Amino acid sequence: MKDKPSDQLLQIAQEITFAKALACNDKTLRVRALRRLKKWLISKSNVENGITQDGFIRLWRGLFYNVWMSDKPLVQEEVVEAISNLIHCFSNFSEAQTFIMCFFQTLSESWFGLDSHRLDKYLMFVRRFLRQSFVLAENYEWKSEHLMELIASFKKAFLKAPLGLLMHVCEIYLEELAKVTKGKLDEDILLEFIKPFGEIMSTSSDVRLIKHIEEFIYMHLLKQSDLGIKHQIKFKAWRKLGCPEGDINVMEEVEVNSEEESTEELKESNFSLDARAGNVDVFLPPIKFNAIAIADHLTALRKHKNTKTKARKRLTDIINKYKTFVRGKYPLGIHKVELVELENEEEIIEEAAMELLEDELETYNEDKLRKPVKKKAKKEELSPTGEWIVTPLKESASNNKGVKSRRNICNNWEVSKISDTPCSTNDSMNLRKDSLTTVSINGKNELKKRKKILKTSKRVSPDKDQFHLNNSEELEKQTNVTTTNEWGDVSWDDQQQTEILVEPKKKFKQTLDLSLKKKSTQNHPTGNKVKTSTPSSGKKVEFVLNRNSVQAEEDYKLSLKKNPVLKFNSEAQPPVGVLKSTPFSSPINPFVLLPNAH
Repeated sequence: MKDKPSDQLLQIAQEITFAKALACNDKTLRVRALRRLKKWLISKSNVENGITQDGFIRLWRGLFYNVWMSDKPLVQEEVVEAISNLIHCFSNFSEAQTFIMCFFQTLSESWFGLDSHRLDKYLMFVRRFLRQSFVLAENYEWKSEHLMELIASFKKAFLKAPLGLLMHVCEIYLEELAKVTKGKLDEDILLEFIKPFGEIMSTSSDVRLIKHIEEFIYMHLLKQSDLGIKHQIKFKAWRKLGCPEGDINVMEEVEVNSEEESTEELKESNFSLDARAGNVDVFLPPIKFNAIAIADHLTALRKHKNTKTKARKRLTDIINKYKTFVRGKYPLGIHKVELVELENEEEIIEEAAMELLEDELETYNEDKLRKPVKKKAKKEELSPTGEWIVTPLKESASNNKGVKSRRNICNNWEVSKISDTPCSTNDSMNLRKDSLTTVSINGKNELKKRKKILKTSKRVSPDKDQFHLNNSEELEKQTNVTTTNEWGDVSWDDQQQTEILVEPKKKFKQTLDLSLKKKSTQNHPTGNKVKTSTPSSGKKVEFVLNRNSVQAEEDYKLSLKKNPVLKFNSEAQPPVGVLKSTPFSSPINPFVLLPNAH
């Protein structure tokens, strides 16, 4: 005969069978398996050789997937509540403690496999199970032995838990403890419950976890205290009144007995642990705590050698706030506000308008002082009619003056500008019709056209006030020169002077010989002029670079003053891209092999 299997193997087989039934996709089988599991745990708790830690892990694997397979909020809530109540099936506290440890171990191993669709129901699962753990400690009347075992198991589980799970436990820890105890908890027991978080905070280097523990453990105790609740009510009323005098201490508390009695009745009648339809808010009774004992505990942790630097700074801040709370002052929230004086909008608009007018006047005065000088210089260079006359220099005047004249003299001739006095229409017609002049040289009159005179000259430049003539010997012989107009009037004095009319600057440049252009190109072979020619046409294009100029700094500043809106924007981007978008994609290279091709 074959040997019968041992009791240990039969128990392992039963655990595996329960795990498979709990993870089944059929809802009726899952519910039936959960009922049978509760009876089986009660029967095993009374036996000497109960369930081991490995057996609890097998069962928790099936319970984890039982929650995974459940759908709909009400069904999920029912399943989670049923699984959490399994903690009360054990007659021995050590087995319940092992059951709690295996729960956190299984959830920590499978935490990163949860997706966003199933995360909410597992967060609810953690809340309900943690609440039943506190209920278990309350059933044992908060005995020190059982309490220390439970806190030790919590600390061991929290140290191995992932960051997300531990942060969620921080958020719900004191809330569930207040719901279970209803605010009737000894201060020393509360200190023992929050000690694991202080130790985890002191040894952690994660800023997120440190701030989370500070906010939801230590600051939560201050906010739910009597001073914290009074400050919150006072602040809401102070803010509605517009923060009078900028200090919250202006508000005074008024006692109303009717409201207090009604609130107490509501608390007793409508006390629920979870939010329900029609009663969304859950009342959390305040927990009494010893601020001095908590400050001393944190001071001891701050002085410990294993405490991190980041945690030490936060511990110092928490200790200072608790010391302020001991002195009777609420260390959190807003107490004073700087009141801003309301300004008149009309005065602001008038000041802005006056500043704008002052800026415009400054720019106008600068333009008035600087620009007309340049315009006068340009007027002196070019006359409005573009006419120039050449007159001989008087020797007597030059001899009398010891200082050299400012005009450039060449061969005892000078170029002077016609006066800018306004002339009549007849005078302007005379200037235009005066292209033919009569020149008397040694008693002989000859008519010469202005074009011929210009051909005999080398170059006339109104810009430099110089005039050169090729036939200098003939001009030196001229003694008697008179000019007459069409009516025979003499327009010059009887002095021996000559008048030669020159075309304007633009017309004169067109009549210059090509020889001057060739000489200028020979003098500046590179850099100043660049000649380019196209094969299609015989035209030549010259780029004169020696006349390029740079914008002065004053002109740039003046343009900024005139257009203050146009500023440099480093983040500006072109509205349209440079590359043109094509509706067709680029062709595929046939010579590139695909990864699946052989």
